[in-house]
Amino acid sequence: MQLSIVIVSYNVKYFLLHCLHSVCNAAGDIALEIFVVDNSSHDGTCEAVLQQFPDVQLIQNIENVGFARACNQAIRQAQGEYVLLLNPDTMLREDTLRNSLAYMNAHAECGALGVKMLDGAGNFLPESKRGLPTYGVALCKILGLQKLFPTKKWANRYYASHVGENETAPVEVLSGAFFLVRLQVLQQVCLLNEAYFMYGEDIDLSYKITQAGFQNIYFPQTSIIHYKGESTPHRSIRCIYNFYKAMLIFVQTNLKALKIFTPFLWILLFFAIAVAWVKRNVSSIARKVSPKHRALIVGAGYEPQRVEKFLHTSNFNGEILGYISLTDEFPETLNYIGTRSQLPHYIQINTVTEVIFCIDSMSVGEVIAIIQECSSFNISFKIADTQSRSVVGSSSPQRKGELYEIRR
Repeated sequence: MQLSIVIVSYNVKYFLLHCLHSVCNAAGDIALEIFVVDNSSHDGTCEAVLQQFPDVQLIQNIENVGFARACNQAIRQAQGEYVLLLNPDTMLREDTLRNSLAYMNAHAECGALGVKMLDGAGNFLPESKRGLPTYGVALCKILGLQKLFPTKKWANRYYASHVGENETAPVEVLSGAFFLVRLQVLQQVCLLNEAYFMYGEDIDLSYKITQAGFQNIYFPQTSIIHYKGESTPHRSIRCIYNFYKAMLIFVQTNLKALKIFTPFLWILLFFAIAVAWVKRNVSSIARKVSPKHRALIVGAGYEPQRVEKFLHTSNFNGEILGYISLTDEFPETLNYIGTRSQLPHYIQINTVTEVIFCIDSMSVGEVIAIIQECSSFNISFKIADTQSRSVVGSSSPQRKGELYEIRR
């Protein structure tokens, strides 16, 4: 067994199903096993996994035990040489597993590896590579100084600004959304620290791996989509509190810093919570007054027509303007209005607000390429998976993603 994939899920059924489909497409000839640890979801997650992915090893918890403890449940059963901790709100490129494992096989000093992550709008997620949250780094993060001084290294150490977005290099901290690690290294550092319920466990694990003499490698030669914040509202008061609390706990536990600064950082923490509350409510108001979607469907053959029929039986509230073909040949009897190379033109002239991809007729790599090409239009992108009868996407990493559930 070469690889054990561990996914912890909590009330994100459709994002999880999309994730699992992408994992299966990326598996190729890799000998792997997949664990889904469900933390007592009440949205039908377990039933859907058992029905659509019978080979997945499903661990059903009767309560939400948190991320670290749930991961450890699966890791203790893992047989793979490598373990991949993967968020359910991610989608892998077809080359992600192959390229990542090839790098680790060729570099014995690499204890763990993370990849380049993009949000649902095609933007680079800076948390793909991070620095240790020392008191100074934590202060800059809580105050948001990286946004005020984007070119200053001292303000951007949290996001490891010394390493380029497309540069393979060692970093101090990798993201728990995609954390590929050797099983022997995990066992050497005693698995994940279960003192962290949510957030912070990836910082703690990254630190222990470097303390054990290995490197954490940021590897941008492949990329994934990470929608972010699906298990809990990303801008909720509770999540903001847990995020910064975990960072402070790590500093106090692992770094022998001057604890005289701790009360000051806690005051700043509550200030950050207040600011986040204001932003969340303003964002909610803006979304309520947003107009109906004007959508294009991108795919091949009869797949766009199939997706459109599904959309008409879902909670989709908008207008389908036409189809965009991935090739120069397409059925003339269908509602095709252009090809992939013409997509930016049609987005502009038709005031398009949303592009929907038919994942059954294209690769995740193609989806990512198109999203990045069209990211300047400030529109939303979604992926339709007819197997799970759902369409998922996210317009911003600062809030939960959007879902069109195709009802029977």
